[in-house]
Amino acid sequence: MLLMVVNLYFLSSAIYEQSCEAYKHRGNTSGYYYIDVDGSGPINPQLIFCNVTEDKTWTVIQHNNTELTKIQPSIERSQHFEYTVNEEQLLAIISQSEYCEQELAYHCRKSRLPNTPDGAPLSWWVGGPGAGQRQTYWGGALPGSQQCACSLQENCVDHKLHCNCDADHTAWYCIHSPATKYYGLMTLAC
Repeated sequence: MLLMVVNLYFLSSAIYEQSCEAYKHRGNTSGYYYIDVDGSGPINPQLIFCNVTEDKTWTVIQHNNTELTKIQPSIERSQHFEYTVNEEQLLAIISQSEYCEQELAYHCRKSRLPNTPDGAPLSWWVGGPGAGQRQTYWGGALPGSQQCACSLQENCVDHKLHCNCDADHTAWYCIHSPATKYYGLMTLAC
C-alpha cells in the first residue's frame, strides 16, 4: 500500500487594487489605474480613472462621447454611449460604491426637447429601471413627467412650457440630467 500526501498551495492575491479608494490609501493621486473589483475573481480588471481629492475619491467610467455633438433639426439621430467597461464590470463597481451618478447634459435652443405642440415627445433617452426603457424626463424632473426641472421649480422661461428647450428663444440653455441610480447604459435619441 502506497500513501501519497499532496499539498496544494494557492496564492490568491489580486495584482490590482479593488477600488480607487484603495489606491488613495496607498498614497496614489488622481490618474488611471487598473481596478479589479472582485479581487482575483472571474471579472477582469479594467482601466479606470480615479479622481482623488482630499475628502472624496471618485471612480470615473469613461465613454466614447465626451465632446459636444451637434444634432441637426429634422434629422432623426441617436447617440449611443459606449463605456470603457462592460456591464458586468460596471454593476460590480456600482455594488461596492457608496454613491453612483451618471449624467447627461443637453445644450439647446429652439429644440423642443420634451414635447411637440401636440404633446408627443421628440427626444428621449433609453435606460431603466429595466433594460431598454424609453425615458422622456430631463434635468432633475420626475420619471414619466415629460418635463425638465424648471417646470417642477416653476422657473421655466415660458411658464406655459415644461422645459426651457421648448421655448422658441435664441438663447442657449443647458439641461443637466444627473441620475443617481444606474438604469443601464444610456442611449439618447432626438
